[in-house]
Amino acid sequence: MSRIRLTITLEQKILKYIDSIVDKKKIRNRSHAIEYVLDKYFSPKISKALILAAGESCNEKTCKVMQKINGKPVLHNIIKKLADFGINEATIVVGGGSEEIKKYFGDGEKFGLAIRYEKQKKPGSGTARAIFAAKQSFYNQPFILWYGDVWADLDLDDLVHTHLKEKKLATMALTSVSEPGGWGVVQLRGLSVVQLKEKPGKNGHDSYLINAGVYVLDPKLLDSIKKDSVSFEREVLSKMAKDNKLCGYVFADKWQDIGLE
Repeated sequence: MSRIRLTITLEQKILKYIDSIVDKKKIRNRSHAIEYVLDKYFSPKISKALILAAGESCNEKTCKVMQKINGKPVLHNIIKKLADFGINEATIVVGGGSEEIKKYFGDGEKFGLAIRYEKQKKPGSGTARAIFAAKQSFYNQPFILWYGDVWADLDLDDLVHTHLKEKKLATMALTSVSEPGGWGVVQLRGLSVVQLKEKPGKNGHDSYLINAGVYVLDPKLLDSIKKDSVSFEREVLSKMAKDNKLCGYVFADKWQDIGLE
């Protein structure tokens, strides 16, 4: 993309902020920082998030999304991170442990966003069915999808910026682990996910990058999720990888899968 040189005058406090985000890695210099901030400002805004909390790890006896990390339930940390990013409406798909979740979070007012609840008719029956239960509310704009039993301390601004820049149907957050066989293992070429193997086992993987359970999705993707769909990973994401419609966003910040603990 061609660029035009220009001279601008800024207030000192604005310039101080611009310089503060230059890290020599993601943002290389002052010009790059100004371009990054302007690009974010003019990009489409993402205001909705979908959180899946109806899996087998959340039922009447135990609800792992309410397990504590840093003294707060993992779902609390997720909601707060989404609110801090600027999400103003979060939908939580609930199952057997819904009463505990609803009692704790209510309508979301104390977190600074609105919280809606969708009941999955058959909890634990698959990620695609959980998304299908709520998909009618997400057809108007890109949105964040977050699996409620994982905590990822990633940069949501950068994740969303990457998604909007790459213009693929979905962007999947990726992290690396030493034993990836129990997760969705990813092959990455540039920023494109070219292969996704769901839980290939101890000796079935050829990469250490895994699906971290956080995504930005284009609403067009929702048409791929049918009433009888079960696995979002196997039935939708794997096909998207083959069709070059899936972007990968690698992050190195803290990640924890509560569902396997």
